[in-house]
Amino acid sequence: MKIPILSVVRSHPSVSLLAMGVLLGSYALLHARTRGDDRMGVSINSVHHLGSGHLIHEFYVDKGYYGNVGEEGGGGDVTCCVTLPKHWHPGLKADVRWEVYRIIKPTDPAEEETVEPEGIYRAQVPVESYREPGQFVVHFFPNGRVRIVVSSISPSGDGHPIRKGDAREGLLATAGVPIKEIFTAEELADIARENARDRAKYGNWR
Repeated sequence: MKIPILSVVRSHPSVSLLAMGVLLGSYALLHARTRGDDRMGVSINSVHHLGSGHLIHEFYVDKGYYGNVGEEGGGGDVTCCVTLPKHWHPGLKADVRWEVYRIIKPTDPAEEETVEPEGIYRAQVPVESYREPGQFVVHFFPNGRVRIVVSSISPSGDGHPIRKGDAREGLLATAGVPIKEIFTAEELADIARENARDRAKYGNWR
């Protein structure tokens, strides 16, 4: 099915179901081995290395929704937030889910670009070693692969851990597993129950 590109970028069908839980899953990130005073909130940035013929329709980190990555590849917009240990340790991972769309370029300049769904993926992604917390940057690569680095240097800057335009960087990425939908019906039901418990405990914070 071909869809106008602006409709895809601006609409996110999962958001209405997850609106109350956008940050709840992400703030649970990687807490198992860290104390409360050893964690801090950091912003999320995202980049795709799929070329101008693709975009990431939507992506999630530990069930938190973090938007889309446009056809130019992203690397500028940041969103809030995940929590990270102030000191990296082995075993840090995040659950990443994302949906890839292929952009259809019209032959007639008067026609709009359209997109077609190409695949949905899920991966348990190691957070690569860092010396100090910075932006949490999710890098998407072709063939359903993804990396996570933490850096105070933007993805377009010199010194960022992943070099833009270097095809070898994707060889270190984690391969995602194709899935049929971002969340199963059972997961959505669990999220709704968690949201209801949080509203009862903390009130409706919307």
